[in-house]
Amino acid sequence: MSVLISVIVPVYNTEPYLPRCIDSILGQSFTDFELLLVDDGSTDGSGAICDAYAAKDSRVRVFHKENGGVSSARNLGLDNAKGEWVTFIDSDDFIEDDYFSVSLEENVDLCVQNWKFANGLVRDWFESQVVFQEECVRFLKDNIHTDMFRTVCCFFFLRKILVDNNIKFDTRFRLGEDTLFVMDYYRCVNSIRVMANSCYIYNRQDDWNDKYCLSFVEAQDYLNEFMDRYDSLPCGSSRLLGVMFTFIPARIRKEERPSNLKWALSRIVLRYKKAQLPYKGMRYRVKYFMAKAMSVFIYD
Repeated sequence: MSVLISVIVPVYNTEPYLPRCIDSILGQSFTDFELLLVDDGSTDGSGAICDAYAAKDSRVRVFHKENGGVSSARNLGLDNAKGEWVTFIDSDDFIEDDYFSVSLEENVDLCVQNWKFANGLVRDWFESQVVFQEECVRFLKDNIHTDMFRTVCCFFFLRKILVDNNIKFDTRFRLGEDTLFVMDYYRCVNSIRVMANSCYIYNRQDDWNDKYCLSFVEAQDYLNEFMDRYDSLPCGSSRLLGVMFTFIPARIRKEERPSNLKWALSRIVLRYKKAQLPYKGMRYRVKYFMAKAMSVFIYD
């Protein structure tokens, strides 16, 4: 069955929120989509909820797997998606009625909507616009550091680009994996459509202090991988570097932060040789942002 949009929802122990999420998807005024629910080894009633919806609606397909993390769940969804476009919705979030009523018919590589928190708070609001080629590169340079353009929420990806370039989520990482994914996709993008509507409701339920603590080795491995992906971006962004070198190290467990943490992380940044940063001023700006970012958590 050919559909326009494949909606992939990774599910893990979100029983209190899952029916609202699924109902918000199946109740859309736009109907040319399939819903892929990937149960990532839930130990509550989430798996049974998924099966119940599949029994009632032919647009729903359910996949049950051993627990492997959100990246492996999303990848399983990608492997089974049939739509021309792919979008991801977290199982504790939900969408408003017109979320799928987007302009996907234009010749663009990526469509993005704004999103908002369940309490109505909106950050990094973007007006409607379409950018192509060099304008697209400039747009990414100015905005890639924002929350909206570092996550997969509210993105509509062309499945052909994902398949042709073998773009998948990196299952080695449990934090920041969506940033790596979109960075891979940006390498293949020549046009972006931004829509001013905000129909995705982000309903954060995770306790970040418990769930997303990292060891120093995990943080170091991630930042090394991030820098590899950063090298392949169509544009540089010192603000993106500053954000990621603040966000990831800030998740390191305090008891695992070595006394030479600033030096250790600086070595990652110093992979940038003169050939990669040809302008002296640019090299200084990168070092400045790194020093400023790391001072936030070194002395807390």
